Amino acid sequence: MRYFSVIICVLALYGGLSAQQDQRNVVTEEDYARAESFLAQHTNPLVFGGSVSPQWLSDGRFWFRSINPEGETYLLVDPIRRSREPAFDHQRLADMLTGMTGRIIEPSGLPLEDMWIEDGTLVALMAGGRDLLCDLSRYACKFLDGDVPAFSRDEAVSPDGKSVVFIKDHNLWLRSLDTGGESPLTTDGVED
Repeated sequence: MRYFSVIICVLALYGGLSAQQDQRNVVTEEDYARAESFLAQHTNPLVFGGSVSPQWLSDGRFWFRSINPEGETYLLVDPIRRSREPAFDHQRLADMLTGMTGRIIEPSGLPLEDMWIEDGTLVALMAGGRDLLCDLSRYACKFLDGDVPAFSRDEAVSPDGKSVVFIKDHNLWLRSLDTGGESPLTTDGVED
């Protein structure tokens, strides 16, 4: 009798569980619309400072772009000193770019599409559709000639700001920013 009671309980429990599994949730169009409202394209305009994409410098500091309701700000962070400050004078750079491009450029809307700072003094960016090199210690900027290849984050600007080092055909190459001339630094590179 005891064995029979245990079997009855197990069957009743199994029957109840399988009945619950048969009751499937029905997903409606409203459910999909509500879920879609939580996707990034709908929430990003509502959240500021939600993520940081650091661009590390050789001395351990990094800079990043902060988007806020007033526009964009570029900040330089020193984790060792626990400091955070503007990466450069946004107003001075905006004034310089306004004079060079002939367009009014606001400090909170600098047209920086691809930028990096090397040794805290140089910034390369796209402004008015052209590559631009700026010495931030003097806020002296110049457009790069069309035959000089555009910068990328895979290049490193020399400390004197006169050349860049980059990888080509698995070797290190040096390119002069004044002439655009390239010369190999190594010749024994292999595909990694």
